[in-house]
Amino acid sequence: MTRIAKRVSMGAALALAMTAVSLGFAGAAYAYATVPCSAYGVTNADSELAQALNYKLTGTLRGYLTGYRISCARQVVNTVRSRGLPVRAATIAITTTIVESTIQNISEEVDHDSLGLFQQRASWGSREQRLDPVWATNAFLNKMLSLYPNGSWQNVSVGTVCQAVQVSAYPDRYATQAADGATIASALWSGPVIAVGADGTQMIVDPQGRVHAKQGVGLYGWTLESDAGVKAVATNGGTQMILDSAGKVWAKNGIGLYGWTLESDGGNVAIAVGSDGTQMVLDSQGQAWAKNGISLYGWTRESDPGVKAIATNGGVQMIIGSDGNVWAKNSIGLYGWTRESDAAKAIAVSSGGTQMILDPQGQVLAKNGIGLYGWTLESDPGTIAIAIGSDGTQMILDSQSRVHAKQGVGLYGWTRESDPGVKAIATNGGVQMIIGSDGNVWAKNSIGLYGWTRESDPIA
Repeated sequence: MTRIAKRVSMGAALALAMTAVSLGFAGAAYAYATVPCSAYGVTNADSELAQALNYKLTGTLRGYLTGYRISCARQVVNTVRSRGLPVRAATIAITTTIVESTIQNISEEVDHDSLGLFQQRASWGSREQRLDPVWATNAFLNKMLSLYPNGSWQNVSVGTVCQAVQVSAYPDRYATQAADGATIASALWSGPVIAVGADGTQMIVDPQGRVHAKQGVGLYGWTLESDAGVKAVATNGGTQMILDSAGKVWAKNGIGLYGWTLESDGGNVAIAVGSDGTQMVLDSQGQAWAKNGISLYGWTRESDPGVKAIATNGGVQMIIGSDGNVWAKNSIGLYGWTRESDAAKAIAVSSGGTQMILDPQGQVLAKNGIGLYGWTLESDPGTIAIAIGSDGTQMILDSQSRVHAKQGVGLYGWTRESDPGVKAIATNGGVQMIIGSDGNVWAKNSIGLYGWTRESDPIA
């Protein structure tokens, strides 16, 4: 780590300080011996994302972000996600690696016996452990969570948390890199990594960002559909959409590796597709765009900047606007939005037009039809995720990350479907999918606690 031990002489401290300056700030392009962060190496998507982000950065890495650094940052972000922690934890971890190693997995002992992305000293672990991005990130997170129990780290500035974990001789350096840490973490923070369409098509994104798809519940039958670097997937009505790490949207009909059509330039942050083929994307400015049919052209801008979330199904489009309110409409175009609620955190809509929202307290509300009124309270506070399928099956993830499901709008009728620890949910066409506490994908065809079939090795 770039720190000075507390019990050293002033002269030794000065020598160490000079070494630390050389390591982190003598120019981000300075060459140290490094090892790969990913077994899959640097992908084209990594290099494209680095190019796209390079001049959005404002700190040390501006102009120096590379595909290699992105491949390392991706490992850090994926590890944070696998712990069920929010994106802010990834921001803290990435900020730390910017300062400590300029996001390089440094394999030579430049600053005493420090190694790896976080420049962890030998007291942290073996050489092999500290050069393993997953192990090193988990070690960093473990210390962070022990220093700030009960989520208290979320109420402390990024730089302060970094310094508390690293105990650096230069505590002010983290805060100056926090904005870039957030930019990189947000760019790599994946959207949904499981999806299921009304026709039963299932899609998953593996830890390397590769898409796999199949039909039918079971462990086997997955077809590889993409190279590494995909951030989010969506499928419905036979159409599959993916969002790559550069923010480009691709779409196709049918399961297979080939046939993808580029549908947008980079910079998009979210995708959605409905059973009627309506596609929606959210660009980097928070503008919603929509169209029907697979092609590069035909997008219609549907909102001003600032939209926070999108959903579409059965011809209904929903957004959470810049004001935090939910808005909905039935056709593609800039106008015609109807305000449907006060503030909401998440939205979902079925092909039959049933809408679900998650309010700021974690209460689920649902209704049929577009309008401000008619919402029915469906849960107590604390829900953290919602999903609804074409058959009307609703799924929620409660405060303990347990799955509950039911059909029909109303407060009662929920059936608990899992133990705690579930990381993601999706439902459509009668199929329910989850990422379990073990990181595996599980699926089944009916509501109830039992009947889950494991469909994959860990993906989260």
